[in-house]
Amino acid sequence: MGKENIIYIDSNAKLQEHLPQIQSCARVAVDLEFDRNRYRYGFTLCLMQLMAGEFCYLIDPLAEELDLSGIYAVFQDPSVTTVVFSFQEDMMLLQSLGCRPVNLYDTGVAIRLLDSPQTSLGTVLLDLLGVEVNKDAQKSNWFNRPLTEDQLTYAAQDVLHLFPLMDLIENRIQIADRKEWVRQENLYWQEMDYSLADQIVQLKENDKKDMNQIQWHVYGKLMELREAWAQEYNLPSGRVMRTDYVKEIIVKNGLRYWEKNRSTNNAIKTAEKKALVLEEMKRAEQEALDLGLSKENSARDRWSKEEYQKFKEEKRRKE
Repeated sequence: MGKENIIYIDSNAKLQEHLPQIQSCARVAVDLEFDRNRYRYGFTLCLMQLMAGEFCYLIDPLAEELDLSGIYAVFQDPSVTTVVFSFQEDMMLLQSLGCRPVNLYDTGVAIRLLDSPQTSLGTVLLDLLGVEVNKDAQKSNWFNRPLTEDQLTYAAQDVLHLFPLMDLIENRIQIADRKEWVRQENLYWQEMDYSLADQIVQLKENDKKDMNQIQWHVYGKLMELREAWAQEYNLPSGRVMRTDYVKEIIVKNGLRYWEKNRSTNNAIKTAEKKALVLEEMKRAEQEALDLGLSKENSARDRWSKEEYQKFKEEKRRKE
């Protein structure tokens, strides 16, 4: 494909010019470039790559007043097949933006159902199509404008080969008589509700180690406070205050080193913010006591026999 077939769209007028051609296609391929708490706070769509017919559209959602509703309508049209690769995180982002794609064909899902290990798109393209792609721009800052030629080339590569990849995989799926497997698995992921998954503080079971029930409750409240500060300063949560330091505050009285520690952003190394942390800890501890939580009991709750059996069955199903 020549450069003349790759179209960069950074205005609503240009998008509306090409939208009828996109909407006329029976299938489209899509991939998203986003920032998820890497350079700024939150989960932000930075670029949409769309293959429709013979053209690859690089749509810039950060362009002023760009209306993506027409594109979302394509993804939500059951008569259009939307071809993707390992789209779960992208699906989460689209749902958070009010778009619920249907009729997805996830080539990553199909490859797994052919008993192939889950690998990156670059590896799959090399192994199955003999196409080598340059991944140098993968972790670049997608907020930067203008985007570099390397970024645009990398972005386009993520959709340029999805149609031939789907055709090749579909042929193998047909031979293996697993077409219904692919349909059901794609439907399962498509119907999942991801819309709230990125809007709450994610606490991990392993973080309970060395904490009692009250400490765990306080830890959750401090993580919520960190999230509020991250949003206020438009910074990734981990750059406001590292998770291991939040634990240290609770388990090892890490507030003694508040002004000198290297695990928090300079903007919050103030006496005022320290006082807010102390106030929140005191309030959370009283709340934990009111809930009947204990300093003597570990935060790690023991599973009942039924809960453990359910966990094992779910793990087996995923495998």
